[in-house]
Amino acid sequence: MDETRRSAALSDHAPRLGPRGPHPLLLTLHRFCLGALVFTGAFVVFEGPYNAAFIIAALVMFAAGARVTAPLAPFLLLTLIYVGGGLASLIAGALGDFMSQRYVVTMFFLACTSFYFAIVLQEETSRRMAIIRNATLASAIIACFIGLVGFFDVGGLAESFRVYEGRASGTFRDPNVFGSFLIFPAILLMQDALVGRPGLWWRAPSLMLVALMIFLTFSRGSWLAFAGAALILAALTLITERDKARRVAMMGLAAFAALALLVAAILSIDDIRAIFEQRAQLLQSYDEGRFGRFGKIIYSLPLLFDNPLGLGPLRYADTFFEDPHNVIINGFANFGWVGGSAYIALIVSTCYVGFRHALQPSPWRREAIAVWCALFVQMLQGLQIDTNSWRHFNMMIGLIWGLTAAWATMRRRADRRASAPAAPIQTAIPASAIIAAR
Repeated sequence: MDETRRSAALSDHAPRLGPRGPHPLLLTLHRFCLGALVFTGAFVVFEGPYNAAFIIAALVMFAAGARVTAPLAPFLLLTLIYVGGGLASLIAGALGDFMSQRYVVTMFFLACTSFYFAIVLQEETSRRMAIIRNATLASAIIACFIGLVGFFDVGGLAESFRVYEGRASGTFRDPNVFGSFLIFPAILLMQDALVGRPGLWWRAPSLMLVALMIFLTFSRGSWLAFAGAALILAALTLITERDKARRVAMMGLAAFAALALLVAAILSIDDIRAIFEQRAQLLQSYDEGRFGRFGKIIYSLPLLFDNPLGLGPLRYADTFFEDPHNVIINGFANFGWVGGSAYIALIVSTCYVGFRHALQPSPWRREAIAVWCALFVQMLQGLQIDTNSWRHFNMMIGLIWGLTAAWATMRRRADRRASAPAAPIQTAIPASAIIAAR
């Protein structure tokens, strides 16, 4: 059986809840909590709602019968080793520091959110992924409207929703994180246009709004990541859906032209053009030199080699005056050799399962492609900023592993059904007929 026919046959064995599953009201509550958690993830200015939403969602998940399957084992193990390295580093070098303690707890909390998203996608995969998609788009559009209002100081809100140097931050404290958060919803909207999903009348302006806000963050990393994610999305769509090649070309050109006109229009404003000219430089003054943001990384390597347990969570700044802008250096400094190595292994394994799922036929290949495009470019961003503490980054890692686990479960069930011996023919023949034949 070829891959196309096998993928169609597999859909009959997709993970779903059994007849003796949780009560329908509990399932409805579970779906609502999932949507609420994703939605509140866009509002980082106030951390309480997201934290509360996660605790409630996790409790409901366990009440609804959460389970961990074998495909999730590498992800869970590597993440726990990573966080465990941070705990060991804390005990060894910064046990009495409150901020270090809080950092380790926060990283464990974010790891738990990744586990949550991976586990919940093992059942009702299509429905729950649709909830995540809708909540992501709704929260992103609202965050963009708030960011736009703040950026242009409507009602004097610039102080609350614009961080510094005229850069849009929306509902985030950091414009860099805001721009990176918007990449996933932008890719979802762009994918809808490429594959012909209904509702272009609202998806197209929503994409323009999200792309505009990515631009107004003036985050070089977010600009490059968005461009890279869009190109990867177009390439994977052409590879996996060759019948849509003409539409991909037409919609891609239309989107590029619309974005170019939008950027040209916004740059006609003098203040915005001045910020753009300053931020568009590849390197800023604080990046360059021996003690610049990236130069410090080279000089920190010997110190990291001499400290197997790391420097202690958040202790890197004691020597180099700021946290490392690199997730690998961050991993070895804050989590030691064991934790840093586990994080590298987690990123490599996530790259493997994500790219593999994006290319293999499955009921959720489009979803896997969208998540993978946004996640991969932000993994690369980790070379110039610490992405491991971002909520949406940890969510996307969980989504990739959850989709992979659901896919593996689906294939296993189909293979088991296909290899089961056929029932004896006489079981389908009435006993009276057998006696008459004799």
